[in-house]
Amino acid sequence: MPGTYCWKEDQKRKQYYVYVLEASLAFHNGMTIPLMSEFLSYTEGDTERKKQDCETKAFKRLANRLKSSFKRLPIILPDKGKIRSVHVVVCKEKWEEVDNKSNEIVTRESKHAWISSKPLNNYNIHDRCNLAACHRWNIESEILIQKHHGYQYEHCFSYNWNAMKGYHYLMRIGLMLNVLVQYSECFIEVLKALGKRGTIKFVFETLKGHGWMLIM
Repeated sequence: MPGTYCWKEDQKRKQYYVYVLEASLAFHNGMTIPLMSEFLSYTEGDTERKKQDCETKAFKRLANRLKSSFKRLPIILPDKGKIRSVHVVVCKEKWEEVDNKSNEIVTRESKHAWISSKPLNNYNIHDRCNLAACHRWNIESEILIQKHHGYQYEHCFSYNWNAMKGYHYLMRIGLMLNVLVQYSECFIEVLKALGKRGTIKFVFETLKGHGWMLIM
């Protein structure tokens, strides 16, 4: 997911699904942009025991790439194999809405739980959970958008594996550019207040600062 690779063999059509592990940046205003992709590969599996590559192994590779590329980026994730205190918060929600079948007002409930390697308190829990962790589900929405909202990513664009991987990267870059354009109107007031040079400095200071946090 989200790509497929298929070909014909002995007049029979075989289709192989390839999984891709994605890391994205999710912001409190709902904007989510792609960051890094890690393909699951047959060569990364246990070929002797005929075990395929899995998301757990791909995650370890992706985590190493993230740490190597973004050395100053704090990642909320306990190190594997080490004993470390973690912090958990559970959120229970109730709301009323109109039922689609009966047209009656019904009460809905949901429950969310988040784990963090950083302490949670009354001052940061809203920003950390409601404005950050909740938007993690937008990463799932990215795939749905690519499949069903005009990107046509359910189509097999090539029978060449390298070409498919290249197309995946181009697709993610295109999605990122579209999302940035969509949310660019949020920057109008900043540009008016700070001017061109001030805005560039603001972006630079934001990106180099320690306030960034990746939630996985």
